[in-house]
Amino acid sequence: MKLSFFLFASSFLLSSSPAAAAAASFRPTQIPLDSLLDDQAFTQSQDSFWDALSQVGMISITNIQGFDPKESMKSLHPCISSSSASQTQVLQDGTHRLTFAAHTVPGPGGMQDTIIFNDEKDLEQEHGACALFSTKSLAFRVQVAVVMQAFSKRLGSLIRGEGNKKPLLTTLDGYSFDTLQDVVENGEHLEHFHAYQLPGMQNSHKQEGPTTIDWHTDQGLFIVFTPGLMVSADEEDSTTSLSGGFVIQ
Repeated sequence: MKLSFFLFASSFLLSSSPAAAAAASFRPTQIPLDSLLDDQAFTQSQDSFWDALSQVGMISITNIQGFDPKESMKSLHPCISSSSASQTQVLQDGTHRLTFAAHTVPGPGGMQDTIIFNDEKDLEQEHGACALFSTKSLAFRVQVAVVMQAFSKRLGSLIRGEGNKKPLLTTLDGYSFDTLQDVVENGEHLEHFHAYQLPGMQNSHKQEGPTTIDWHTDQGLFIVFTPGLMVSADEEDSTTSLSGGFVIQ
């Protein structure tokens, strides 16, 4: 049985410009993680939680204790730019997108390695540039999983209501899931790490190539984005900051 439901995306962005162009912005409803973990606290926020999802389809989960995407993202670029396990695409504006794809499957040992070390170069990276990212990304993914479980539990309780004993989902081979949380915990989670870099403004003219994210239909129930990390294209400049939002052009 295989249930492929979720995409987890995180980004490292290498930028030569200090700020993105001004654009109209939308700020989604913010729900603290504690409000999802605590039954009493959720009664105070469940109306805004449900309204945001039913009317807009998006929420922002905040105040995640111990969650620091900077630590994981800082170690991503030196690894992803040197590992043969990464996939590269050149987008229409000349931006290079590098991707690591990982996944988590149900059961013991479910969280699979982000990087597959399958040649001599990668075996060197296992103890070099990629060693830190392998460690940091594992803790990062565990924290994201906690948020997804809390989210699915609360959304499931509002969808199902109290006292509903019928299975929420039954597979073709007769396996039943009683709650949305059961579906999430037993589904395969697809997890992507991206790094974006525009190598010089002279390459920024429009050209043939794929768009960053074209219109498409995912095989999933929901998508989780975490903040990207903005860094300078100047290797001597170690300044970093979390991105201010998700930009759609």
